[in-house]
Amino acid sequence: MKFVCRSLLTQKALRYEDFTVGEILEGKIDSVTPAGVSVHLGVNLKGFIPKLHWADDPRLKKPEFRFRVGEPITCRVLKLMVDRKTIHLTCKKSMLDETVVAYSCPSQLEKNLAVKGTIALIEKGGVLVSFFDGLTGYIPGNRLSKNGITDISRYFYMGQVIDCEVENINESGKVTLTLAKSSSTRVENLLVKPILSLGSIVECIVERVFEAVEGNSSGLEVF
Repeated sequence: MKFVCRSLLTQKALRYEDFTVGEILEGKIDSVTPAGVSVHLGVNLKGFIPKLHWADDPRLKKPEFRFRVGEPITCRVLKLMVDRKTIHLTCKKSMLDETVVAYSCPSQLEKNLAVKGTIALIEKGGVLVSFFDGLTGYIPGNRLSKNGITDISRYFYMGQVIDCEVENINESGKVTLTLAKSSSTRVENLLVKPILSLGSIVECIVERVFEAVEGNSSGLEVF
């Protein structure tokens, strides 16, 4: 499934009904709060990036350094609520990959299907994984223990992107998941890494260069 990235800022008279779940689009950052990022999508049209979806690792200490008001941003429609005139967006790099299918209902799934989702709830009994448009699946604790994961908090954090496989879909649409067998979700790679502290030495890749504007110093955005 391929989505075309389009700029909505140059289009007029758009309605919320014109958007589709999974669509990749461009907007402009309107405001940044601890809860998330508001995005301008057109005349009288706004979207919102919830905190869990503003980065692959959403544990940002100072999101205002990553998101600057007035700058363009590439997002994907995560959930569309036309009756409430609300659009939830994601700007996770992993979810912007066009090869990631925007599954949004149980009927689109089948056993052993590989899916990529975001951890929305962590509890002793297992992990809830969210996909698009409110679709969720659950990885029970006994499935995790088979992978050598007994202390869930050591391996998962809220907003983490993980690869899963569909194990079962019952008649009511409840989806049971297991961790994918791929190397990307091996136990050693799932260990939660601590948030970086001042003075930490890390390897990174330059993603964007900021020029000095209106008294602000220039700098680099890295990941």
